[in-house]
Amino acid sequence: MNTIDLAKWTIEGYDPAQIGADKYKQEVAEWEIASDGLSVSQTKNASPSFFYSDFNSLEKSISVKVEVETNYDNDFIGFALNFQPGDTNNTNAEFLLLTWSAQLKIPGLKLCCVKGIPHFLDFLKLPVVATANTLGTTAWQHHKPYQFKFAFNNDKVEVWVDDQLEFEINDKFSDGHFAFFDCSEQEVFFSEIQLLQRHEEKTVTFAGDNFSANPEQVTVDGTTLTTSTVGDAIKFSPYTQYKGLWLGAGSTQASNYTLEFSQTIDSIEIQFSALDISETLTNFATNNGVVSIQYTNQSNTAFNGTTISCTTGYGEGIIKYSGSRFNSFSLHHSGGGNGVIIESITIKTA
Repeated sequence: MNTIDLAKWTIEGYDPAQIGADKYKQEVAEWEIASDGLSVSQTKNASPSFFYSDFNSLEKSISVKVEVETNYDNDFIGFALNFQPGDTNNTNAEFLLLTWSAQLKIPGLKLCCVKGIPHFLDFLKLPVVATANTLGTTAWQHHKPYQFKFAFNNDKVEVWVDDQLEFEINDKFSDGHFAFFDCSEQEVFFSEIQLLQRHEEKTVTFAGDNFSANPEQVTVDGTTLTTSTVGDAIKFSPYTQYKGLWLGAGSTQASNYTLEFSQTIDSIEIQFSALDISETLTNFATNNGVVSIQYTNQSNTAFNGTTISCTTGYGEGIIKYSGSRFNSFSLHHSGGGNGVIIESITIKTA
């Protein structure tokens, strides 16, 4: 990772009179860079402003810590992801702005789109692109540091706060500069800014005959999957139609199953089959806690948001999860049938 010299960054803000901020006693922003160039503070109750980087953000991963170092006020802090120099005076400007409000009536972290030159009050109601997964209605707190991480590509934006994935948006995005943002909030401190080393995304699939020798531990492309259970056994199903990891293995006993990986991963996709009418899959979790999965029904199953059940015959489907990085994924099988077959497990890590 590379530490960034903030002495090379640039201050740019909206003219308070131009956007009507002067009527609300908003000053011109004052960004004070530390003597070592490693941190910066915006010290005034000021008109919206930016402190933008000397590099473009596309294809970058960036981490930064932010903290409001006063008990006064509860307005907006955040980051611009693809800001262009001159955008505060550009009627054709268009960029993404991550804005976090602590106002009582409109708290929360949102990714918004800024177009043209907004009026000061427009910053209360910018067009929302996405709302944070867990902080969408949560105000930031005074004297509490927050660690942000950004991964910005031309077709995907990801944002983590304190290692929790808050945004994952797939779309087409234009390049620009990364910027700190402040609106009407004083004593906002940005520090520990780093460019993180990026690794090519790696995809590993465990499937079929991979489980034949030892279903409790399998290694593919240098990644080891260890399976364990609290309850019934885990075996290999060799049948052509249902080949793979056999959870339950012909028993009617309810059990919890855990898939543990030798490296931290970003997402998992589990394709299963042979779930019968008396069986369910539920209680999905990672080592970070209970999670909400995405589910695709392929045949004869239903999903109510927490539990997958079979509606007739034998069911099959695909379980997907991506979120805060994890190294184990678990689920509960209700028993009552012949067990369920996991035909493949695909993981991704960056």
